[in-house]
Amino acid sequence: MKKLLAVLLTILMAIPLFAFSPVLFAKEGDKGGGNGGKEEKCNFTARFEKEPATIGMEAGQEETFILLVTNNCGMEQLKIKASSENAGLELGNAEFEVAPKGTFRLTVKIKQPPKSGTSNEIHWMIKLVSQYGKQLEFKFITRYKITQECRYTVKWEKDPTLGKLDPGQEGEYGLVVTNIGTTKINFKVTSKTEGLRFSINEFSVEAGQKFVLKVIIKQTARGQEIFSKWAFVIATDCGEQKEIVFRVFFKATEQPSCKFAFRWQKPPESVKLDPGQEAEFPLEVTNKGTQKTTIKIEYSGEFLKFSVREFELEPGAKFVLKVTVKQPPVGKEPSTKFSFVIVASCGQKVQISFRIFYKTPPANNCEFEVRWEKNPANTPLKAGQRESFNLLIKNKTGKNMKFAASSGSSAIKFSPDRLEVPNGHEKKMKVTITMPGKQNNEKEKTFEIVIKADCGTTKVVKFTVKYK
Repeated sequence: MKKLLAVLLTILMAIPLFAFSPVLFAKEGDKGGGNGGKEEKCNFTARFEKEPATIGMEAGQEETFILLVTNNCGMEQLKIKASSENAGLELGNAEFEVAPKGTFRLTVKIKQPPKSGTSNEIHWMIKLVSQYGKQLEFKFITRYKITQECRYTVKWEKDPTLGKLDPGQEGEYGLVVTNIGTTKINFKVTSKTEGLRFSINEFSVEAGQKFVLKVIIKQTARGQEIFSKWAFVIATDCGEQKEIVFRVFFKATEQPSCKFAFRWQKPPESVKLDPGQEAEFPLEVTNKGTQKTTIKIEYSGEFLKFSVREFELEPGAKFVLKVTVKQPPVGKEPSTKFSFVIVASCGQKVQISFRIFYKTPPANNCEFEVRWEKNPANTPLKAGQRESFNLLIKNKTGKNMKFAASSGSSAIKFSPDRLEVPNGHEKKMKVTITMPGKQNNEKEKTFEIVIKADCGTTKVVKFTVKYK
């Protein structure tokens, strides 16, 4: 055993110590000096301590800002190179190191360049690159200090919505730009809609002056809307800008119409049938519209039959639909009401209704009673005096019925003048009498009221009112 231990010890002493170094057992991506794994784990961020955009700067003005660069690595120190291609931007350090989880304060000195055009902003960029190849393009803006007055108005010479254009047709509209300030303003217009252009894209307006900008559009293809929508921006060198949005309507074009005419060659009402008897009635259907249409018949009853249930009609064409009627068993009515629906694929839907009378009508029960709740004859009235009385109508017809009241005298008014009364019930109709003026030594006035039921029976109510 002692000899075996001695041999093992000799072997271990012969192995170099670096054999146990972690590098031998590290994954390929974790070796130092390469990008593997470090770029993802050791990223960094940057932000200004105070945003340059919050400070208005004059041309040539210099300002210094602090860019805080933070190392998000927990174990690795970052070496970062900083650079910028912007003229007028100086960095305090071209290279610097940032400790793990630490922040480096990079000095950024900016000299605001001379102003050109109408834009009020200058765009800058600083490029930061770590030793692992991680790159950050840090972009920011500075703004010019507004020193001039920026007051102006815009108004259309003629409202674009008042004109109408066909697709592809061009329209020109004058936009009046008025400088109501005290200094000159430079303008720049930019379209936000394809197909919109201007007589000029940049112009100047002196204080108190006007400029008419020609806005030209080419009407778009027609869609579901009845107008096209347009937009553009007017920017100024004094910092203000306006977005102009307007509409231009399409010219009215005739849309495909969906119209039909219907005519019975032989009116069904002119024919009387016994129960179970059949008759055929031709119905002419004419396409008065501007498009070919498929016609379908909707009916779920048992007493109507049709020569076809579906057919097509060209514009202006006519089709004769044969409708066969079978008279049902006798009911309480002297006729039978039939109906079916014609549906056109272009969107129209029409219900066709008609009646067929019985040869031998059913027994007509149209009985009802009329009486006063309080008889006007017992209430004398002065000339010009107005008084209301209730007339009671009792329905004895065997079915719900409507009753209409009328009078030849303008002194009588009804409320209502038409009343529906359920079978076996009694309802009130208010009768208002305005007593006419006396004629000579007249002592009383006689009136007449006519009550007519929808089933045909008429009753006359006569009454006399004495003068007080």
